[in-house]
Amino acid sequence: MLYNYLKVGMRNILKYKVFSFINVFGLAVAMSVCLLIILMLDDQKKYDQFHANKDRIYRIVSDREGSKVPSATTPFPLAATLESEYPIVEDSTQLIRGVGGDATYHGKTIQMGGYFADAAFWEVFDFPLEKGSKHGCSQYYGYYQ
Repeated sequence: MLYNYLKVGMRNILKYKVFSFINVFGLAVAMSVCLLIILMLDDQKKYDQFHANKDRIYRIVSDREGSKVPSATTPFPLAATLESEYPIVEDSTQLIRGVGGDATYHGKTIQMGGYFADAAFWEVFDFPLEKGSKHGCSQYYGYYQ
């Protein structure tokens, strides 16, 4: 019985080549798109999942008029205002675009970029440090890309 189904299927594929090509191509494209969407959603679910308090960390974005995409740029005093006026906000931190440019050492030039973060950054996030200590530093820490 299965042999007959395969035989009839092959006959139809060979007899109606264009129709079969359109169907197989459409199925392949649909499966590819579905797999890409699944991979994208899986990546979004994994993003920043290594933090200890990941369920209590939120990012504030601004939706400006005329802008196509909301950005994570907010006014500087927003963090302090949220902490003082909303008791549900335990801690807040902010990143400020800082150093950037080229650095040359022993004839090699590399591009550098970095951000400045306030002291609460290490209380909110669990990024590992390669060198140094999270405690005992000044108000702003350098966090490099």
